[in-house]
Amino acid sequence: LVNGFLHTAASTLDTCPVGLRVRSLSLARTGDEADAATWLRIPAGGGTARFAALNAAFCGDALLIEAAPPVTTDVVLHLQIDALGDEATMSHPRVLVRLAAGAGLRLVVHYRGDDRAERFVNAVIDVDAGERSELQIYRLQQQGAKSFQIERIEAALAREARLVVRDASLGG
Repeated sequence: LVNGFLHTAASTLDTCPVGLRVRSLSLARTGDEADAATWLRIPAGGGTARFAALNAAFCGDALLIEAAPPVTTDVVLHLQIDALGDEATMSHPRVLVRLAAGAGLRLVVHYRGDDRAERFVNAVIDVDAGERSELQIYRLQQQGAKSFQIERIEAALAREARLVVRDASLGG
């Protein structure tokens, strides 16, 4: 993703293993899933929920990651989210992760930015994990010195589902 939008020229989405599908939400809406727009959940309440609502209002497009068996946590998906440009900007990247029952995925989310201008990055990762599924998120933040980033992970976990999040913040 670059400034909140899928950059297909820099992506290798056609090399995903069987059971793993990665696409933009706008492409999902043109397909057989007419209710895809309802997947932009907006949590109620104060605190970071306000930023999630701001993200839902201003995200240009969401990235939809769907995993089903035989995909397990042996599969690693590297997602690079860049905040770039010569002008001060804000971006609202949103990633929707849907795990079917029994599926697993190791997701590396790498946030990068440069020092050319001020940036506000308001990211949301929205997880829906089926029974006995497992999502491992490895979050690496490598923003520029002029960047301010917040992120919210919203997760709905079914029975015996697991979510593990690990963080590293570098730079800036």
